[in-house]
Amino acid sequence: MLKNKFISMILVLMLMLQSCTVYQKTAVTLDEAAASSRKTLITKTDGAKLKVKRVEKRDGTFYGIAKVEGKTEKITLVENEIKTVRVLNKTATTFGNIGIVTGSAIVIFTTVAILAIGAAFGG
Repeated sequence: MLKNKFISMILVLMLMLQSCTVYQKTAVTLDEAAASSRKTLITKTDGAKLKVKRVEKRDGTFYGIAKVEGKTEKITLVENEIKTVRVLNKTATTFGNIGIVTGSAIVIFTTVAILAIGAAFGG
């Protein structure tokens, strides 16, 4: 019985840690990203990806607001070093998370049911 509880707890933990963020396929300008106040994925010209909570524009300079090691930091964004800017797609993110939770719940319930049936028949 302890084994069943352990497996169930592992599956529940996996379910709780699942989430996804979906960004729009089409790139936007830094001005549009700042106006949206959404999470933003910035791909630099060197291929590095930067995920920020939002983009802000102050005095003509763009900043990415990011959480680094638990602290909020302003990262200066240099336009000629940026390849693409994509903002969060709220609808796709919501449906993706619902799909993950539903799929995980089905796996958990199926696993628990199989374990219960196995225990009932002396397995």
